[in-house]
Amino acid sequence: AMLLIALASYLPHPSSCAPLLPRLPLLSQSPRSSALQLASARPVAKINKKGAGGLSQISGPEPGIVACTGSALFLALGGALGCAPRVFAGLTTALVISGPIQILDIAIMENASGKRKMVDGLKAGTEKLIHCPVTFLKSQETALVYCLFGATYATANICKALATPLAATLAATTVANMGACFYKDAELARICGQGPRREFPKLGFANLAARDMLSMGSTFTIPPVLAAVFQSAGMQAKIAADAAQIMCPVIGQTIQVPFHLTALSLYNHPNWTLSERIESLKELYVPTLLARMARALPCYGAGGVLNTNLQSACLSLAGGR
Repeated sequence: AMLLIALASYLPHPSSCAPLLPRLPLLSQSPRSSALQLASARPVAKINKKGAGGLSQISGPEPGIVACTGSALFLALGGALGCAPRVFAGLTTALVISGPIQILDIAIMENASGKRKMVDGLKAGTEKLIHCPVTFLKSQETALVYCLFGATYATANICKALATPLAATLAATTVANMGACFYKDAELARICGQGPRREFPKLGFANLAARDMLSMGSTFTIPPVLAAVFQSAGMQAKIAADAAQIMCPVIGQTIQVPFHLTALSLYNHPNWTLSERIESLKELYVPTLLARMARALPCYGAGGVLNTNLQSACLSLAGGR
């Protein structure tokens, strides 16, 4: 299925066919009238307001309210299933890793769209975190990242408490991760892209789905298997588990990055030819790979280790499962 998605993504776009995206009015009028036309042309997602520090704000509910509501729902589910300490550990892990991941996500997407170089984006994001921490943490981007990884880690921890099989854990974490990740990446692509905002292409979502399936496999399914191999080679159990948890998500980026870049290319450049997409992939692969490897460390590598240790600490305090 992933091979078919990759092949379909790189088929040349027929110049005679209109894109499967709604046409937006040209921005040739005054800024106010253009903004009004854009808002009316895209009823699905509102145009975000810009806050201090250049970060966009959610135009509907406050990010803190969305994050707190989602956290409360997961804690209630964990309480009903008797594994609230594990859910709390997952949400706490997501809170710790949200800042650095947000900076890396914005830098990667702005570099892919040509809006800003990777190094400049990393520098700008770090400066915003230092000089405007409250605005940074209340921004749409940070809220989306927190909700995404909170849902992913909480679901994985619930599956662990219920002792579900590896295949069921992979399916559950992928479903929990995929919906939130689709929305997060589509919104970030619109925020970080150039030109008018438009709908994210369906084939782009297919590439994101392939990327997320690989990501969940390298994060929650493969590490226990690799840790068992390390232990059979004479490594201590905890060291083997930590080493496998850090290595697998980082190495997995080598095959996830092409799907990620292809999804962004389909949004940023819907009319590109096959050769243009391949050249762009060659140009962006190495810097994006390095950035996403760095992202995988707090995301699922060190984040996974923190999640495991927090679960142990919370369980010892609460006496739960």
